[in-house]
Amino acid sequence: MDPYNYQKYANGELLDAYLAIGWYRQSQYLFTTETLVYPDITYPVFWLRYPIAEIKLNAKHKSIFTKAKNFSTSIEPLIITEEIEDLYSRYSESLDFTISPSLKASLGHNTQVAIENGDAFESYAVTIRDEQKLIALGV
Repeated sequence: MDPYNYQKYANGELLDAYLAIGWYRQSQYLFTTETLVYPDITYPVFWLRYPIAEIKLNAKHKSIFTKAKNFSTSIEPLIITEEIEDLYSRYSESLDFTISPSLKASLGHNTQVAIENGDAFESYAVTIRDEQKLIALGV
């Protein structure tokens, strides 16, 4: 099986179908893998999706919710702003490995494919704020 799949546009049900079977979006492509290979070791990959409706909250979860009472969340179409790039930069600096220099580069928004054809994915951002400060973002 070819681990890469180029889709000119993969949105809604098509994208969700790929994600449901363990594919992941990177730049303007969808890919899957069974292993991560490093110079000295190979790790198996386990793609996970959580059935949110089936999660049962326990006392530890409720404690976390209490501590996060000032947090707010939103789900909106992704617009990459300076604030988002700053958060990505701070995240990148905390890692002991190298990632794309910007979120825009990571999502392939500056590639020739994206420039010629537009973004292959209809991207939304899940944001978490502590008061007004952006503290987390998922695409």
